[in-house]
Amino acid sequence: MLMQWKTSSNPFFNDFRALNRQVDEMFREMFPSPKARAPKRAFTIEESEDAFLLRASLPGMSPEDLSLEVNDGRLTLVAKRTDDVPEGYRPLRRERAPLSLERTFSLGPKVNAEAIEATFDDGILTVTLPKRAEQKPRQIAIQAA
Repeated sequence: MLMQWKTSSNPFFNDFRALNRQVDEMFREMFPSPKARAPKRAFTIEESEDAFLLRASLPGMSPEDLSLEVNDGRLTLVAKRTDDVPEGYRPLRRERAPLSLERTFSLGPKVNAEAIEATFDDGILTVTLPKRAEQKPRQIAIQAA
């Protein structure tokens, strides 16, 4: 048989319930659930005969929020979005948190770092990494002797 839980009106127990809520809240802040953590950004890398293609899903970002740099054989993407409130307004609820991420990719010897191009459309960053000419497969004609 199920019985209803009766809360005590004793102030002594109320203090324990308040303490319990505070400890629960402290642990939720210190160790957020996996669902509450910042989402991972999706990156894909594809290869064709002429180039590698890196795509990054960055919804809600603009090209001004992004920085792409090649240095010492590495490609570094930095994305920063602030949560600015227009002048004269104050935030009542914030579900869109500021974002800051940095990812570095090793280019390797096949990539022509001087010819890298990037485009940004509908929240998708596409970086084209052309292969060096000497790295592309080529057919060698066989001469009859």
